Amino acid sequence: MVLSGVPKRPEIPMKEFAEALCVTPALTFAFEPELFAVAEKAGQMIYEAMPDSKAALQLDVLASLLTGHETAHAPMTQKPSLPKAASQTA
Repeated sequence: MVLSGVPKRPEIPMKEFAEALCVTPALTFAFEPELFAVAEKAGQMIYEAMPDSKAALQLDVLASLLTGHETAHAPMTQKPSLPKAASQTA
């Protein structure tokens, strides 16, 4: 994982970075300072602050790569509710 596009910071080209570590990065994260600031200020995770942002979707892909589970196709913005049959008491 590499963060790229950070202004006023020297950036090592992806190819040189990968060669120096003898690895291929799984993915690259674009620098989204507004998103990171909003999430930090609210005490939230990136996915909670802006579920449709590039960073949230990229984190979803990274989690999928690490766990072997499929990515969520659509961000879940609300908690799932129980099906009616499961929520009824006998």
